[in-house]
Amino acid sequence: MQQGSICDLPFSSESFGFVLATDVIEHVQDDMAALKEIYRVLRPGGYALITVPAFQSLWGLQDKVALHCRRYRLGTLVERVISAKLTIVRSYYFNYLLFAPIWTARKIVSLTGIRLQSENDVNSPLLNRVMTKIFRFDIVTAPLLRPPFGVSALVVARKV
Repeated sequence: MQQGSICDLPFSSESFGFVLATDVIEHVQDDMAALKEIYRVLRPGGYALITVPAFQSLWGLQDKVALHCRRYRLGTLVERVISAKLTIVRSYYFNYLLFAPIWTARKIVSLTGIRLQSENDVNSPLLNRVMTKIFRFDIVTAPLLRPPFGVSALVVARKV
């Protein structure tokens, strides 16, 4: 196993046919450098699947705990991926069914000043089971419905 920065991957150019970057590029200041590195390590014809947290209005404690630098709109993510010379194959928001509950909960925490170490402090096994069922339904329907919002955004891109 090798470790390295997403902005300076320890791999030769054109090493991979597929790159999976799930909830990675929002952690670095220079997300364009990260996307250009994904392009560099992909072989021609290779694919990248990229997911990121969406909508700055959802910014909350968990973003701070996870050391996020930003959240994205799908259009912004698509523009950046294209700027990195990748071709968009598919893009959409997902986790749309939990958008309103998460937005509401984060606003309540922010407005009331409730002190939490992490959003996991309000989790329970029952809540986790319910949310897992909702999320499973969501990930099946989101690519078909292509909702205009979601907690996360997904792009599948190709190096031509």
